[in-house]
Amino acid sequence: MAVVLKGKDGPIYPNDKLRNFCLVAVIGARERCLRDDFKPLQLQNPWKKGCLYVRQKHDVLAALEQSARHTAYI
Repeated sequence: MAVVLKGKDGPIYPNDKLRNFCLVAVIGARERCLRDDFKPLQLQNPWKKGCLYVRQKHDVLAALEQSARHTAYI
């Protein structure tokens, strides 16, 4: 929905495909898929232990690879 509202190019997924995604926490070299009922807005501020990413559930190491690329640019 954000892609459409902001007029950006990118993949657009129908609502029935959204269940194929999960929120992932990457802390160091570990990636953990969070439960569907996880509430990221309840994390204590500042939360500096890792990064949160959204990835497709079947793409097991996508967030970890993204984190490694992000760390390389810092």
